[in-house]
Amino acid sequence: MFRKLSIAALLLLLMTGCGEEIDFYDSTPPSMFAEESSKITSSEKKKNSLFDEDVYGDTKEIITENIQENIQETESPVLPETDNLNQSTSGFWRDTLSEEDKAVYDKMYETLVSGGLTASFEKEYTTKELGYIYDCLEEDHPEIFWLTLTYSTRWRDNFSSISFNYINDVNSQNLPEYRREFEEEAQKILSLVPQDVSMYEKILFIHDYIVENTDYATDYRSIPYEQSQMYYNAYGCLVQHYCVCEGYSKAFMYLMHKLGIECGLTSGNNETHAWNYVKYDGEYYWIDVTWDDPVSYSENTTDTDEISHNYFFITTDELLLNHSIGDKYNLFVPECTATEYNYMRYFGNYMESYSFEEFDRIFSEKNGNAAIKFADAQAYEDAVTDLINNNHIYSTKYYTENANSSYLYTRNDEIYILQINTK
Repeated sequence: MFRKLSIAALLLLLMTGCGEEIDFYDSTPPSMFAEESSKITSSEKKKNSLFDEDVYGDTKEIITENIQENIQETESPVLPETDNLNQSTSGFWRDTLSEEDKAVYDKMYETLVSGGLTASFEKEYTTKELGYIYDCLEEDHPEIFWLTLTYSTRWRDNFSSISFNYINDVNSQNLPEYRREFEEEAQKILSLVPQDVSMYEKILFIHDYIVENTDYATDYRSIPYEQSQMYYNAYGCLVQHYCVCEGYSKAFMYLMHKLGIECGLTSGNNETHAWNYVKYDGEYYWIDVTWDDPVSYSENTTDTDEISHNYFFITTDELLLNHSIGDKYNLFVPECTATEYNYMRYFGNYMESYSFEEFDRIFSEKNGNAAIKFADAQAYEDAVTDLINNNHIYSTKYYTENANSSYLYTRNDEIYILQINTK
């Protein structure tokens, strides 16, 4: 799920991306996303020219020579006393490990939160073993944002190590300030979450806050990767308010962890897109914060400030209408079947079959601004034909009482949602 990356895969970042494209007055909406680069997982041994070629070699004898001399420990920065990122916000994946692997996990974690870049172990672990443990750590701790998409591993008899690199502009001296900024912004958001509401409403608040305060980084194709590294982490989302789908997903995941909600990251669409799952009231649901951001990068479309909730607490069947879950890179892929807390159903924006009378009621209740999800393609097409093609929208109670109103509509033929906004 957008894990660590070989130098060859870095080139893909300049060419691919993800996001949602919204079309108005068009019966054939464009693709819901543009591709965003996938990241090679830690479990795959790839030669990486950023490090010694022998690091990912398949012949163990090659990499055992003088390996101790090549490993340099990075001086750890002095972190401020107020820093609390070195306290675990989630240990879900740590708890799945053996006691021996938990010790490796803890050593990696302690190294990284102290500002170090190399964790060494007095045992020979393979790249696959270290990579899996790091994947667990990364899933538990999206607040560790200051690492590049690459890492290296080395091993020999009774010795192994994993080494990381700082992202551009971050170093051991200024890391504490970056972390302070990140934590302050996260705490600010959490302080804004209403306290006298259900946990469901708190999750919805954070979803909406991220969408309202984040711009999708549409320039990731046109600038060097070294200048866009923040686009792929939680800092880029929460502090810079500018990122791609991985930034949205990691920021949301971190804030969910702070609320005590089980939340993870999943990738798919040929490993080019990332989104989240959450566990709520004992059931798993999918959430795609990025695709709920009404971003548009086509000159022929019109932006809207309306927050979308098309992908808030949806089922696997609904997700698979326009997502494809990856076959690899995912630590866990839940089966999401519950519908009770799906946004459209929960807030009365759902129709099993099309009925003009039922639509009229909902449209009036929503003051002429409604996104209606239909159970299937037939109900959806019936609504589009009647309301849009046959102009029956003007027969609704809302329009008879507001004769001067005009409207915009967005149709999503993939997930059967018709959105109508008056203006």
